Amino acid sequence: MRNNPAVISNYNEIKKVSAFKKPVLLVKGTGSAKFLHEIIDVLGNYFPNNKIIELPGGHAPQIVSMKQFLEYLEEFQSQAVDK
Repeated sequence: MRNNPAVISNYNEIKKVSAFKKPVLLVKGTGSAKFLHEIIDVLGNYFPNNKIIELPGGHAPQIVSMKQFLEYLEEFQSQAVDK
C-alpha cells in the first residue's frame, strides 16, 4: 500500500476528510504492523470528531476481540447520538 501509485498521487487528498464532521471510530490492533498504527494516527489527526481504540489482535482486531469491540462500538454509537 505504501508504494501504491494511487496513494502516492493522491497523498494530499487526506486534508479533505477534515470537512467530515460526523463521529468516526478508528480501530487498531495491538499486533498490527507499525505502519497501520501510523495510518490510524494520521487519520485521527484529520477527522475532527474521532475516537481511536486499540484492541488485542492484529490486522482484524474487531474479529479477534469481537466482544470488546462491540462494547466499544455500542458506547461510541450512544455518545454519537447524544451529540
